[in-house]
Amino acid sequence: MIRRQNAKPLAVIPPAAGRSRAIADIRQSTRYPTEGREQMAFRSFRFLDSSRSRELRTRLRRANIPFTVDHDGSVRFSADDEERVENEIIGPMRDEKFSSWQLLFCPPSWAARYKAYMSRHNVPFEEQWVDDGPCFLIPKQYRPHTWHLESASIPRRIKSA
Repeated sequence: MIRRQNAKPLAVIPPAAGRSRAIADIRQSTRYPTEGREQMAFRSFRFLDSSRSRELRTRLRRANIPFTVDHDGSVRFSADDEERVENEIIGPMRDEKFSSWQLLFCPPSWAARYKAYMSRHNVPFEEQWVDDGPCFLIPKQYRPHTWHLESASIPRRIKSA
């Protein structure tokens, strides 16, 4: 029998208060291969709501974080600034929407199903795009891993002959 008094408890880092992630897909580490050339790594983010996107750009300017805006309104910033952008800019904006929240990532082909399910079941959400992929900000009390998305399938239009 092992004596327990000599065992040290494992170090545990508690999760950030009020935030968790539900991932429905594994995000690619990069969508832009370097092909042997050095490239600066960038991240992108966009709120689907244009007023929230304007507010994001305003906050980035105030924080003196360099960024560019793509044709679709996505903000691109250096991967070196990712932690600062997430913690000082985007995180607080998410906190304004829901005091306790989680992120639901999914492949683009699933986004319509998730939106239909959440709309049908009155799940409040905000659509965001992270690194050119859909993401939904939802209150923390919902459990998306238990949702049956097949019941939210989008009807397809039948082509006439």
